[in-house]
Amino acid sequence: MHWRAFESWARENDETAWNGRITGVIEVIVDNDIPADEQLELIRGIDHELTDLHKSLAHFNQTLNNQPTAVFWLTFLEMADILHTFLFCQREGIWLGSLKLSADMLPYMAAAGHHKYALQSLPLYIKEMKDLPSVAPEVHDVLMRGAFVCRRADGCHNAVSPDMLLEQTYNADAKERGSLAGITTNQSARTKWVYTKHHTSAVSSQLKQMIGIGTHTADGVHHEAIVLVREEVFAATSAAVALGHSKNVLGSKTQSQILI
Repeated sequence: MHWRAFESWARENDETAWNGRITGVIEVIVDNDIPADEQLELIRGIDHELTDLHKSLAHFNQTLNNQPTAVFWLTFLEMADILHTFLFCQREGIWLGSLKLSADMLPYMAAAGHHKYALQSLPLYIKEMKDLPSVAPEVHDVLMRGAFVCRRADGCHNAVSPDMLLEQTYNADAKERGSLAGITTNQSARTKWVYTKHHTSAVSSQLKQMIGIGTHTADGVHHEAIVLVREEVFAATSAAVALGHSKNVLGSKTQSQILI
């Protein structure tokens, strides 16, 4: 309905200069079995027309500002577009796109009452990531190459965030029902644990040292006195991400035995 109303408005206001070439390219893509790289080249060839279309659409949307129902649905469409584009950047490993779209989410998070994200953690995260080129250029370089996402198999458009990967693999194994804890009764989960435990323990130990978490006190009582040092937490986490992306810490033989 929104698009039909826009087309009618564009014809009435003589803002259809973009229509011919865009329509032609869409018809070529839809009617022919064209490889994805050729489709991308066709779309790049109409960049000027797409820019004009975007401007016309923004102009049309401004004319609806005095209509509450239209504003509501336009806001919903914008939210959906942000989420869709964010997922695309995650699947493709586009670092700057993910940061930009994270910033675009802030007003919606604040409006929804998620103040911890909107007013505290996410703005701080975005600021520190924007400072990466000067603070830690080597980490910025590996993130630009897609080191902030993970893949379970070779291919394109199949990357996911690390926490999603954990939920799909190790955490999923541990949550399976059984007479004992799920991870102890699942052979695949046990194998993964055996081959990775020493690596995760080493990372955990080094991270605790970097951020000042003690595991022993003078009187021998075990407890954790957490001292939050943002810069060191960030550096340690970023280094771990970069290492996991650039180096196969399990080795080729182990990797063939463990399909995450």
